[in-house]
Amino acid sequence: MVKVEIKPKGSLQYGVKISTENTIFYAKKVIVTAGAWAAKLLPDLNLPIQPTRKAIAWFDAPSPLYDAANFPAFFIEDKDKKAYGFPNLNGAGIKIGKSDGGQPIDPNLYTQNFGLYKEDEGDLRHMLESYMPAANGKLNQGKTCLYTISSDEDFIVDFHPENKNVILACGFSGHGFKFGSVMGEVLSQMAVDGQSQFDISIFSLERFRTK
Repeated sequence: MVKVEIKPKGSLQYGVKISTENTIFYAKKVIVTAGAWAAKLLPDLNLPIQPTRKAIAWFDAPSPLYDAANFPAFFIEDKDKKAYGFPNLNGAGIKIGKSDGGQPIDPNLYTQNFGLYKEDEGDLRHMLESYMPAANGKLNQGKTCLYTISSDEDFIVDFHPENKNVILACGFSGHGFKFGSVMGEVLSQMAVDGQSQFDISIFSLERFRTK
């Protein structure tokens, strides 16, 4: 596990010291995009994020009704229930996952253990039974993934408040990959130019200190 150690300005030729199990690195700038491990890498910030274990699964569904040629990717939002999914691709079955729920977890303890909780399959089947009963077929495959959920479920993209040589991006709450290309541009501008041309003020750490 990598540990990022921040030194005060002026105490080093370079701005950041990175300690690993085997060696030490020094860098002028560091961008921390460590997902579920961000809080462990930057413990001094008390980042308001919670790594959460989520279940996803593929179920047998009638063809061609739920095949990709006839059925779209989908999102279900009904009161406190939220789910998403994709059509049957190459016979794998219809894919479904829940945006809500899940189990808080230490990312260092995370493993692929679909079925450990009865809710893994049960909650997904409940969504299918309620909204797409014809797709509630045999379980073909189940997996788990990690969400890193911020306390307001929005991104955290900012400079370290005590060292502007450290830039962090975390708390993407399960949908950050959709913004990967623009986030790469934002972070590179912050590292090279000291600011982004995009208005990212809504993603500031400061919002958690003023509430």
